[in-house]
Amino acid sequence: MIKISKTLIFFFLMIVPIVSVSAQYYVPEADFVIKDEYVLQFQWLPDSTGLRVFGLNRSEESLTEFQYNLATQSKQLSNEQMMSQQTDQLDSINKASTLGVTGGMTLSPDKQWAVFVALSGQQLYLSIEHLSSEQLYVVKDAPLITEPFAVFKVRWSEDSSAFYVYNARGSVTYTYYVSNLTTTWEDMTVIQLDCYGCENVINQALGLVGIVFDIDTTGKTLLLERSFYSEEGLSVTQIVTLNMKTLRYEVLIDKSERPKAASFGPKDEIYYIDIEGMHIYDPESDTSHLLNSEINSSWIWDAEISTDGRYVAATNGDDSLYIIPVTPQ
Repeated sequence: MIKISKTLIFFFLMIVPIVSVSAQYYVPEADFVIKDEYVLQFQWLPDSTGLRVFGLNRSEESLTEFQYNLATQSKQLSNEQMMSQQTDQLDSINKASTLGVTGGMTLSPDKQWAVFVALSGQQLYLSIEHLSSEQLYVVKDAPLITEPFAVFKVRWSEDSSAFYVYNARGSVTYTYYVSNLTTTWEDMTVIQLDCYGCENVINQALGLVGIVFDIDTTGKTLLLERSFYSEEGLSVTQIVTLNMKTLRYEVLIDKSERPKAASFGPKDEIYYIDIEGMHIYDPESDTSHLLNSEINSSWIWDAEISTDGRYVAATNGDDSLYIIPVTPQ
């Protein structure tokens, strides 16, 4: 458990908006509710059987991490926590790199890679370790902003060939895409997608990259939010796919308002949530269908869609994580 100072607790409460109970929007009926001191970040497990959750325990001034199982409705150690306990992985990382690990560790689907963010002085760096060879690589070209309780989200492709990582909380967001991982690191490619609020560093025609929602199974395509101003001076937001080999993008959802989440479905369909509700998009017919109008961005603070498209996990600022069925029973 990572201990946090009282100064950081105070600063965190100052930068995170406080939402009063009276200001809460209507939350649809949830099948499961995870109550924690304060949910910072969460992510579905690849098989949609549960979630990995990071929270803030204000009374103990510490970050908490657990895995929530839907079938048993219980909290348990995550795979990353169990591995670190069994192999002392975090200790070996600290000794090898003299870096302090922060924000947790994430394993690749094939369990061959560990990705974490390490603190060196006042700077956070993206760090990658190949577990079987115990080769550690600290990506000095991928600095990240230091923020209190920075929980960095890492999302892997299904084949473990690539991942992206971004600072999930803070006033400035950096996003990196990493591919071609080998134990020698010679073929590894690191691309900075965007510094939120800065010029895009990939493709000037793309505009501003807001949220990176998902990565496809082969690690070659990202699903993300694109923002720009029209010739009339109006702000336009789109949901697009970006091919990381060609750096060309394709617009899927044009002029989506306040998108909160999007994901690739198991059959090439795309799920997304905006102000109108949760939709499913069929790229073959280029059509969208509204699945649930109650699951919308008017009340959602943060949301993740399960990989099978059955559930949405969402927060709205009241210290609880709601797991809502897309199709109510």
